Amino acid sequence: MGESRELKKITNMYKVARQFKNAIPEPKSGVMVDFEFMKRVFPYVVNKSFACEVYLKLILILDDKKIDKNHSIRSLYDKSGINCEFEAYIMANSEMKDRATIDDCINSFSNAFVEWRYIYEKDATEKLMYVFLSIFCDYLDKICKRKLLDKYDYDVDKKIIFF
Repeated sequence: MGESRELKKITNMYKVARQFKNAIPEPKSGVMVDFEFMKRVFPYVVNKSFACEVYLKLILILDDKKIDKNHSIRSLYDKSGINCEFEAYIMANSEMKDRATIDDCINSFSNAFVEWRYIYEKDATEKLMYVFLSIFCDYLDKICKRKLLDKYDYDVDKKIIFF
């Protein structure tokens, strides 16, 4: 018997988020400036931020919450209810030790999907925390995996072949 329509939609959302998350390679760690990464920084930010948006909307769906039709990572994050869990994770696994810094980072890319797609129309770009964006996106991926397993007994690592 095949997957239900609901599960198919949800797993398709996960696949899309995962593909956008992995579309552009991460910057090299341990180097002062990764010039190869800087050549593709705009698509990196657009793809990662879109992946975060889809992951957050998926979390809302998996928690039976209504999703708003917007691209604001900040509002989706606030509505998701993962704030405390994510903040504890960041504080335990990074140099960030206060909520204000975490909020500043999330705010820095809250509208990145919309704003960075048309970056050539802007006079300047805001400072963005690339490493934090990557950590946030990876964390959302883990949360979605866990929620899919808990709610549907669906292990994406075993059932989804291509992404």
